[in-house]
Amino acid sequence: MKAAAEHLTPVTLELGGKNPCYIDQSFSLESTVHRLVWGRFFNTGQCCASPDYVLCCKEVQEQLVPAIKQCLKRFYGEEPKESADYGRIVSDQHFHRLQQLLNAGQVAIGG
Repeated sequence: MKAAAEHLTPVTLELGGKNPCYIDQSFSLESTVHRLVWGRFFNTGQCCASPDYVLCCKEVQEQLVPAIKQCLKRFYGEEPKESADYGRIVSDQHFHRLQQLLNAGQVAIGG
């Protein structure tokens, strides 16, 4: 920012943060899941507006998880790693960081 200010160069400042997604019981399953999966997997989730996590009641969760699995199959096929549309992690450091996240909960899809 300092270097940009010295030369009057416009910049965009991304502050980061978390992007929770709250889904209540009045949601439309198909459109919500489509938007959620698209937003999370766009550019391998490396977008400042990418949903980080979902907040919902147990009943909504029971509908969402299977619907997300189906949507992922529609987007990337039965074997996502073979899909040309599925984003890749290009840094070993970030790959290993993401692997560690798999130890911190219960994997519902993939892994």
